[in-house]
Amino acid sequence: MNECRIGRAAAPRRRLARRAAAGLAAASAGLALSACGASPTTLDQSFVETVRSAGRDVPPGADGEGLLQAARKICDRKLNHDTVAERRASALTPEDIDAVERTFAHDARQFTNLALETYCPD
Repeated sequence: MNECRIGRAAAPRRRLARRAAAGLAAASAGLALSACGASPTTLDQSFVETVRSAGRDVPPGADGEGLLQAARKICDRKLNHDTVAERRASALTPEDIDAVERTFAHDARQFTNLALETYCPD
């Protein structure tokens, strides 16, 4: 078989595998957060309040959810980054990055610090 055809045929399967891995990463992050004693909803609310107290606006809808998802992934990556597959599963999507950019402009460090302080306290 032609190598190009194999690559093209496998692309939908790779996307499906990435989506499944991302879903698994989100679920494991939720379990890890729940194990800490705080519900994911409580942590999300705490993160939103912290972001707002830092003078940033958390928009409703998709941008706000993208921001929360990105913050959860930052913690998940810190806790579960043993393999390349795990790091890829917790990678930020373009939508996540856009949401962070719209809220934090060019201050990704502040976003990362707030996410780690909220979702991954030591």
